[in-house]
Amino acid sequence: MHDGPRRHGGHGAKGEITSITSSGGAKSIPCTVERSGVCQSNVEVEAQGLPWKTELVVVNGVLRNKYTAEHQWKVVCKTLGEPKRENECNVSPTVGPHNVSGGVEEINDSSSASTGCFDDRAGDQFITRGTEKLASTAGTVSIAPAPLEWQQAGKGLFGPITSEWSGKVKLAVSLPKSGKFVMECSEKAEGPVGLGSVGELTTLPFSGCSAQQSNLTCEVSKEPMVALSLPWHTELQTIGGAVHDVIVNSSKEAPKLKASCVFLGIRVTYECSGSVAPAMTNGSSGVTATFAASEKLVCTEGAWEGSGSLEGAQTVTASGGKLEVT
Repeated sequence: MHDGPRRHGGHGAKGEITSITSSGGAKSIPCTVERSGVCQSNVEVEAQGLPWKTELVVVNGVLRNKYTAEHQWKVVCKTLGEPKRENECNVSPTVGPHNVSGGVEEINDSSSASTGCFDDRAGDQFITRGTEKLASTAGTVSIAPAPLEWQQAGKGLFGPITSEWSGKVKLAVSLPKSGKFVMECSEKAEGPVGLGSVGELTTLPFSGCSAQQSNLTCEVSKEPMVALSLPWHTELQTIGGAVHDVIVNSSKEAPKLKASCVFLGIRVTYECSGSVAPAMTNGSSGVTATFAASEKLVCTEGAWEGSGSLEGAQTVTASGGKLEVT
């Protein structure tokens, strides 16, 4: 087939392909036909419009190498006994790169869209498939992981926008003195997200709360649960291979919640703090933030100390388009 592209590395995510030749150095590259169609045999391809510009981008949460302008192959069919046919076919818009031993491998896969050639109605298409390895004469070439960021419509934000978190959370506390305490509330928080991976929660009101103390009803008042030391700062991070939003308070400490209710005529108040890093996944209406019981909190009631957890799911939305993380 061919030796492959000669590339120049650029600054950051940019690059270019300057030459594509056969193994013998010819611009016209002989190819085999995988499926019959207009081109029956003796196919040759030639890259048009070199150099081709490329740029690493994130597409639907996946790192791709994108051709940043319309690039083309000239495809020539030399079928025996028929006139020579030729046409120009667009290059697959993106390829999937990943680091391998000695360089970077680029994959033309199902996300590298096929393009119609010769006669679209007959279903004749030029489809780029297979892999190529990128190497450098100046050392091993590699790609860095794509940075996490908040996005809308597949693009990073141009500036901070207001986000809204809505859903339900459950605070569960276990203390040797008072037994088990559980409070469940609806939440509707607000705060800016972007640029990049950072954000804030500036308001965090709770409503519609119910509580139990030792499996009995604990009467809630006007503010049964309160978020302390707002605003809470957030940052998207990869933890265990998944995207999480790590939350700290304004003093870069663990966020803290205060919950209180009246049990058998006596007000009981719990304060809980600790690691809060909900898992962030893209959903149909926005980003789902899921708090896991495995994130343990330290909880106190007066001088007594015990453990706690925060569970539940929130939907993170914003005006101007569906919010995404990648």
